[in-house]
Amino acid sequence: MLTTRLAVNSIRCSGRHGALPGEKDAPQPFLVDIAAEVVRPGQGDDLAHTVDYSALASLAAAIVAAESFDLIESLAARIAQACLENCLIERITVRVHKPAAPMPVEVGDVFAEVTVSRS
Repeated sequence: MLTTRLAVNSIRCSGRHGALPGEKDAPQPFLVDIAAEVVRPGQGDDLAHTVDYSALASLAAAIVAAESFDLIESLAARIAQACLENCLIERITVRVHKPAAPMPVEVGDVFAEVTVSRS
């Protein structure tokens, strides 16, 4: 068996997530990074033995748009669990960035990251 790491970063989405009053009134921008450890049966060049990273990106964007969470770590966990439905993924790390997070001072980034494994 061969384990590879596939990543897709800065998936641009919008959704209604947040715990403060008004944060869910209108869609806000979010960025999602996904890194998947994929167990492959061999070193061949067969698409059937890997994960379609465009499908992961579409799945993440759909969840951000369709569901609503108070906590971005809950959103990241939901995306990770959905990605694990692909039986080739052994471990997944999802990072959700909230560029428009309400902060009392200027910051470069706000994110939550979760890692989920099958075992």
